[in-house]
Amino acid sequence: MKTVDNNSFENLLSVSLEERDQNWEQQFFTNCKNQKYALISESSEIGPDGFSYLLIGHDKNYLDRQTESFVDLVNWCLSKGVGIVINPQKEYPDYIFTLGMLWHFALNGVFKKSNLHQAEKFVFLPGDSAKKVQVTNDLIPDAIRSFLKMFLNQQNVIEPKILVLKQEKHLDFIFSLESLGSPEESEHLGICEALSWFLPTHYPIMILSEVGLPKFDRL
Repeated sequence: MKTVDNNSFENLLSVSLEERDQNWEQQFFTNCKNQKYALISESSEIGPDGFSYLLIGHDKNYLDRQTESFVDLVNWCLSKGVGIVINPQKEYPDYIFTLGMLWHFALNGVFKKSNLHQAEKFVFLPGDSAKKVQVTNDLIPDAIRSFLKMFLNQQNVIEPKILVLKQEKHLDFIFSLESLGSPEESEHLGICEALSWFLPTHYPIMILSEVGLPKFDRL
């Protein structure tokens, strides 16, 4: 990516899509949280992926309107269960934040993309050092849990179950295969990606059978 003078946010947004590499993304993350944005729509709208987003603009066509800080917008989105799209008026939006990315930012002050694990990489043995962790409000706040359950109910998953296992300082968030209706393995990654939309992006998410694992809890 070409050098961006003084890390100017406007210059960052002018970089072509082809040049937006990992370095660009890190500069974007560093700068976007310190900007002000105009609301393009007063309420959230459904995106092509089926999830709801708040549409905001950082563009000369919008900045003559009343603007809001990024942090205030994030807090509003967390209370409503929606993501953020920056400059959706362009052919390709400048950035799309899932609810999970916004939650991770609210918790840690930084952005991180999702961290999905394949089920076949996880093996649990009796007597393993991995221990079950209670799913408290600190791990999954009630509001986020409510949004996630509502989404799953809409997919005809009536009683989703989850198991959180801790090994040393590492946590794995495992959804019950049976409670999700026993989907084919080929569907697991897509389901995990949908679940990760709601959860902090440092949470590893998997789908596994309840057989041989500690008791799962209702979400």
